[in-house]
Amino acid sequence: MTAPEPTPEPVEPIERLLAEALRAGADAVTAADLRPARPPSLARRHRVPFPVRRTAVALFALAAAVAAVLFLLVDQDPPAPPADPPNPVTCEPTDDLAPDVTSAQTAGSQPLPENPCPP
Repeated sequence: MTAPEPTPEPVEPIERLLAEALRAGADAVTAADLRPARPPSLARRHRVPFPVRRTAVALFALAAAVAAVLFLLVDQDPPAPPADPPNPVTCEPTDDLAPDVTSAQTAGSQPLPENPCPP
C-alpha cells in the first residue's frame, strides 16, 4: 500500500478542523477493528404462511368469479336508439308570426334576413 498524497492545507479554519477530524477518525481504525468480508447471501423475506396465502388467493378468485357472473346476468338496459335527424325547415307562411316589415325598417334597425324558403 502506498502512502497517501499530502493534501494541501485548507484555507478556511472550519475546513482545517474538518480535515483534522476526518484524519483522526481514519487513524483510529486499525486492522484489528476490521473483520473479514462475508459472502453475499439471499436476504430472508418475511413470508405469509402458505395456508393463509392459499386461502386468500382462493377467496379473491371466488370474488372475481362472482363479480363476473353478476356482471353477465344482471339485466342491462339496451342502448338508446340513434338520434333522429333535425327537422328540415318548413316553408309554410304563418301570418301571426310574420314580422311587420314596414315598422322594422322604419325604426332604423337592420334589414331582416332573407326568407330561406323559395318563392
